[in-house]
Amino acid sequence: MMNNDELTASDLKDILVKMFGADKVQYSVRTIARLRNDLGWTYTTAKYCQAIRDANKVRRLDWRTKRIEEKEVFSDVIFTDESTVQLECHRRKCFRKRKMPRKLKYKHKHPPKLHVWGGISKQGATQLVIFDGVMNATRYGDILKASLVPFIRKNYPESHRLYQDNDPKHTSRYIQRFFDMNKVNWWKSPAESLDLNPIEVWGSMKTYLGDKHKPKKLEQL
Repeated sequence: MMNNDELTASDLKDILVKMFGADKVQYSVRTIARLRNDLGWTYTTAKYCQAIRDANKVRRLDWRTKRIEEKEVFSDVIFTDESTVQLECHRRKCFRKRKMPRKLKYKHKHPPKLHVWGGISKQGATQLVIFDGVMNATRYGDILKASLVPFIRKNYPESHRLYQDNDPKHTSRYIQRFFDMNKVNWWKSPAESLDLNPIEVWGSMKTYLGDKHKPKKLEQL
């Protein structure tokens, strides 16, 4: 299991049979699964992590080291991001009594959802923009024009830095021309940078909606 944490109990039995022979391996698959559990192995989902190429690891480390050496302050930085919010009636997991059948909870094939964009900074938050459809470079530019540009002119008339992730629509030529025309100072970060944007609180918001504000029936929306 240390060498391959995706092995099933059946896989483990096949390995044991191959190593010691079928006549010496009298354990059932269920027994092997129980023994594995006794050894502390539990079944869980893996956490997502971003794969970073070696060259970009070096660039990212240099970028971070420079921020530390310069004792970087972020008083003029506007952190922006977008997310999709999907409304469900039930959480994916629930509790049940042992030996009782699992509860049936319906799931809509196309639950209501929307997309939201926003920005935060030391001077406050931008106007929240809610939109439908697919986000592309043109729509992203419209959102920035409606919310970000007025926010910059009002709160950062002297200087500012815009921090966004390196999504292709954020770094397209169209958006770069938009930045030039509207005097938006994009603070570039290296490719495949770790997502350390402090606006990444969408998960907490989705959890709150799922726990506290879920409707009894989606038909009520």
